[in-house]
Amino acid sequence: MDSMGSMIFAVRRLAVLGALAMFPVSIWAQLVGVTDLGTSSRIYNVDPRTGAASLIGSTTDYRLYGVSLDPATGRLYSFAFGTPAGANPSFQGLVTIAPTGVVTPAASISGMSSSVTSIEFKNGVLYAAQNSTLYRLPISGGPAVPIGSQNSFIADDLALGPEGRMYLQWAGAFPQGGLHTVDLNTGVVTDLFTSRQPGFGDLMWGIAFGPDGTLYGSGDCGLFNGFCLTRIDLATGGTTIIGTQPNTPLLGALAYVGGQSQIWPLLPDSAVPGLFRFIGAHSDNWFDPPMASGWDYQMNSNSLFTRILDFPVGFSSPFTVMVNGQTLGQFTPGMSVDFTGFPGGGVATFSIRGINPAVDAADVRGFPLKLAFNTPTADFQMTAVLATTPAATTTTLASSANPSAAGQAVTFTATVSSAASGTPSGTVTFKDGGAAIGTGT
Repeated sequence: MDSMGSMIFAVRRLAVLGALAMFPVSIWAQLVGVTDLGTSSRIYNVDPRTGAASLIGSTTDYRLYGVSLDPATGRLYSFAFGTPAGANPSFQGLVTIAPTGVVTPAASISGMSSSVTSIEFKNGVLYAAQNSTLYRLPISGGPAVPIGSQNSFIADDLALGPEGRMYLQWAGAFPQGGLHTVDLNTGVVTDLFTSRQPGFGDLMWGIAFGPDGTLYGSGDCGLFNGFCLTRIDLATGGTTIIGTQPNTPLLGALAYVGGQSQIWPLLPDSAVPGLFRFIGAHSDNWFDPPMASGWDYQMNSNSLFTRILDFPVGFSSPFTVMVNGQTLGQFTPGMSVDFTGFPGGGVATFSIRGINPAVDAADVRGFPLKLAFNTPTADFQMTAVLATTPAATTTTLASSANPSAAGQAVTFTATVSSAASGTPSGTVTFKDGGAAIGTGT
């Protein structure tokens, strides 16, 4: 007769201790800007709340012009030309930019000169401006397709508005310089207004729309060597400085990336061990805290979660979604969960379990999730459920009679111990050969 002991530790929640610690702005990555320095280029994260810019990467292999996020794939593109001293001096075409700042060639494009200044996606089509001509670019590579003239305007940057119009910003001389719209069928430009930097004669360069319709602009705001982020009023053309940063190059192109894809998720505003808070987060975005084997989601504002819009790829098992202890099912990437059938049209809390493989809780891009709320913005928090590894145990077996005679009643006692802290828990199964004859806890 032998024994087999097993111990299962319950999943425990991280203790919430200590004061709130703000994440450094370098990982916020809501706006991305690029700047061409002649023989190299730099890539910056820009916080739209403060205008603070932080360098995330640079390349001496490519000169980068324009930047735009492809909503279909979540990839961030730029138009690039190889530098004479770079690894790929004859390259001309599209590159992708990773959140780490790594630049990777994606597709060769012919028929464009080094004066390409801006690119922007709309409905899966990538548009580019070269001097006064508007083009369509094939994402998979090939010749650029000219659309038409922009009436001698030069597009320093393109930005797709929330209403579907394509905007063009030119930092040129009055009266042409300023903000315009461009017809994507003909390339014809229509004047809107001169969007100058507040208090200065210089015009804005890069532009990008946020998810709430805010139009951001980049300039230097009179700094001889510096960068500033502004907010442009589409009704008046007036601009308001959000923040300035000396000794940062002027960013010639901007793209809003925060929460737009699994690759570029929104990260928490603050954290204590195991608890991550998002403040004023916009609905229909990807959110990503550090992760463990599960998460509990809880609203902190007068809002409700209405849907999980999508789950991340790269995990081997389905995710289990629960509301108030009720399991709603198991879900995989590409699936959604509808909470609108609950009282009030949504839920204030829900849980996800079964994240496998679990990722180090310090991995800030481990488990992005796309969420929708019943309000445009919301404050919510996520509490980590740790993935635990069973501690090593030792099982000893004792009998009430040793030796014993045939037919004699014998009581067996199994003792499970561990060098780890705490008391082992679980079930011990007693077997006679391969057959179970009893259990104990």
